[in-house]
Amino acid sequence: TFDVWATDTILAEFPEVTEFKKRMDDYIKEKYGIEVEHLCAKDENCTVTGLEISDDAHNAALENIRRNGLSGRVLPVQVDARELPDRTLGEFDCIVSNPPYIPTGDLATLPPETQQEPMLALDGGEDGLDIYRRIAQDAAKYLNRGGMLIMAVGEREANDVVKLFKNNSYAMMIKDFNGVDRYVKIMF
Repeated sequence: TFDVWATDTILAEFPEVTEFKKRMDDYIKEKYGIEVEHLCAKDENCTVTGLEISDDAHNAALENIRRNGLSGRVLPVQVDARELPDRTLGEFDCIVSNPPYIPTGDLATLPPETQQEPMLALDGGEDGLDIYRRIAQDAAKYLNRGGMLIMAVGEREANDVVKLFKNNSYAMMIKDFNGVDRYVKIMF
């Protein structure tokens, strides 16, 4: 088990976020036969690169890497994923993303506890799909052949997100614990 440190300026652990992490773990285990935390901690060949846009989230990642002895295996990079990341980051077997997906016009209607969250973590642009367009444009450049992209999506967005990915082997929508398509898995 990892020792995790966070602050109140980082996206909270809502049930949907916890479920997304579990689903991501399930798919990593399916592909590699090992749970993510064991893969990161025990496999010398495993490296993880984490992208964060906010100073607070990046600093929390640095602290969590230090606390868990994962320096050299986990590389936190502060970057705006809406911009093309530096190619020196390499190519990956798996990319996992929980990007901002709430349409800008819906932000004011969110429950008060959600409105307290960092807007960078919530605001997905006019239709909620801004970051997905960027990911769809460039994901294949960063994934190894047979690579996998797993993303959380907003309610009623899964089908629109899948349509953005034209050069993939297959795509599937996955339901959350409420029976809503909330996750998308794309293979390249």
